[in-house]
Amino acid sequence: TKKNGPNELLLVYPFDVDEEILAEAASGLKELGGDPLGIDLLDEDMYDRSTVGGDSSDDKGNASSSRTHYVSIRQDDKDRLCPGQFLNDSLVDFWMRWISRGEPQGKDSDVHFFTSHFMTTLKKDGPKAVHSWTAKKNIDVFNKKFIFVPVNADLHWSLCVIVNPGLIANTFENALVPMTAEHSCILFLDSLKMHSKHNYAKHIRKWLNFQWKRLGKGKVHGVAPFRDDTMMLKSPKIPYQENGCDCGVFVCRYAYNLYKMKHLKFTWDDIAEDKPLRTLITCNPAFEFDMADIARIRGEIETLIDNLSKLYLRMKEQEKAKKRAKRQAIESSKTSDKNASSSNSSTENAGEEVANAASRNEDFRSETKLAASEENGGIAGSIGGATVVTKDEDGDVIMSPSEEKENILQQEVVVQEKSTSEIVAPEKLASKMENTISDIPEEGENKNQGWSLQI
Repeated sequence: TKKNGPNELLLVYPFDVDEEILAEAASGLKELGGDPLGIDLLDEDMYDRSTVGGDSSDDKGNASSSRTHYVSIRQDDKDRLCPGQFLNDSLVDFWMRWISRGEPQGKDSDVHFFTSHFMTTLKKDGPKAVHSWTAKKNIDVFNKKFIFVPVNADLHWSLCVIVNPGLIANTFENALVPMTAEHSCILFLDSLKMHSKHNYAKHIRKWLNFQWKRLGKGKVHGVAPFRDDTMMLKSPKIPYQENGCDCGVFVCRYAYNLYKMKHLKFTWDDIAEDKPLRTLITCNPAFEFDMADIARIRGEIETLIDNLSKLYLRMKEQEKAKKRAKRQAIESSKTSDKNASSSNSSTENAGEEVANAASRNEDFRSETKLAASEENGGIAGSIGGATVVTKDEDGDVIMSPSEEKENILQQEVVVQEKSTSEIVAPEKLASKMENTISDIPEEGENKNQGWSLQI
């Protein structure tokens, strides 16, 4: 990506870094730093997650997927944090991923955050089109306390939150279930009251019935459990925006408030009161915020992105350095192996040349002996199996000229073979050869010894 341009990549979240370092990046920030916003957290340890949804034994499979949703933040996304700009889906998704970073992944968490594309796809193509969004991760939505569904349509943001969908049966058993027991409902929070909440609630119920059937939950009292009279829609009174551009920031704050309230009970008393959820939401300190807080949140999101970007880019540079070092090590190893192979090849070639030279010398001696034998005509013959040798008056062996020549050649070969240990001067060798040749009898001499010399 081009640096210092609108498409410059600043951050891909989440990335591999210690939680302590992440916490330091959000130091001094309010919501992004984990501030409880006045919500009573004393009862959080007493919160029993097992009462959130239905029987987890209905899960299709046991292992949750390791698939992770990554959010890319580029320079043009960050520019939308300036006053008067609309937040886009990347910024809203980043906020949701950040505030829930401490949650277990997949089915082990009691909350679930969808991206804004979920509702867009559900509304356009129906429940089957979003079937894989939970099936591939082996998520049973009926084991969740909250399911967050951001809505982005007509240049406006709103937030739909599904509460305790797995407790839908409690609605059918009102006479048997205490008023203080938890119930199911749909919350719709819209800072401009602009979106058709009933239309979106209809799509949510349709999707819940599809999921209920897919997971084999069965019908409740013979009917599909999620209807408008059983899964009620509630829109409590909340802070509203005073301009036309901060709806995305309001959605972020709504989501954070409810996420911090996940340990609280949403009872039938809370849902059915004259002013629904007045005590639990409207009068909750977390929902007492104004436009000054919204402006502050914009700035704090930008600060967090800047801090995380430094960590992310430094990590990527370290990864690149490690990859370069690894490549260099591999290339160096290949070069060493190539040099070693070349050296071995040279040694083998030298050995072959020595062996070939020795073989040539042996062939030469064999050919010389054969030629001498053929010229000789068999002077040193055999009689009755015994070798006959002719000698002169002094007792020296008398050789034919061809034998003399063979003897001379053999001596030359011997001299060559001994060249490494004994060097014979060329003039001495020549003198020796002349003396030897001078002893060869002339034609017609020593006829009494049976010579028949032909040149």
